[in-house]
Amino acid sequence: MLNGAMLKRALVVVMILAGVVWSVLVFAEENAAEGSNAANADILSSESIQGLSWEPFYSVIGNFSVSFPTHPIYSQDRLPVDGGDSSVVLNTYISEPNADVAYMVMAAEFPPSIDVSNPSKNLENALNGVVGYDKNRHLLSAEFSIVQGNQALDFVVMNNGYLTRGRLILIEHTLYQIIAAYREDLNLEGSYADFVDSFDIMEGQSAASAEQ
Repeated sequence: MLNGAMLKRALVVVMILAGVVWSVLVFAEENAAEGSNAANADILSSESIQGLSWEPFYSVIGNFSVSFPTHPIYSQDRLPVDGGDSSVVLNTYISEPNADVAYMVMAAEFPPSIDVSNPSKNLENALNGVVGYDKNRHLLSAEFSIVQGNQALDFVVMNNGYLTRGRLILIEHTLYQIIAAYREDLNLEGSYADFVDSFDIMEGQSAASAEQ
């Protein structure tokens, strides 16, 4: 079984990868929105995002359901751990309703060799790792909570004019990351709350539909 230090490194790698995904999105969004930010600020609001056709999405692979404003793009990656003898499987779903807003759910499946006996410490290590990875990231808030009987960590991070609001949930050997990123001048707290609250683990349930 991997010791605490090795687990921390694995969790940090997963969170860094999530950070890289957001960095790429932000880079593309900033370039696409150049010259039109003022107009977008008037248009984008919690009401306009909520006015989109939010649809329940069921992931059989990730064993969860959540509501996205647009059909998400799915990708899968594997990160070697334990000397390459096993790997962390990353199942990522990203929905981008426009150039300044993105919603993501990442389910990171850790192998049985990973020690997840201390969820609070595991979640704290993961968040500290990704915030410390980039000097431009500033942690604005972090708070532990219980979601469906499981330990969770809610956080808000500022990065170069973008807010990242997220929730980490560790359920057995799967780390779920439910995240929204958007320009800090946009009023999307309400839509984020609806998004994160729509997340549900489908244990014991049958999915009505699966990802394409």
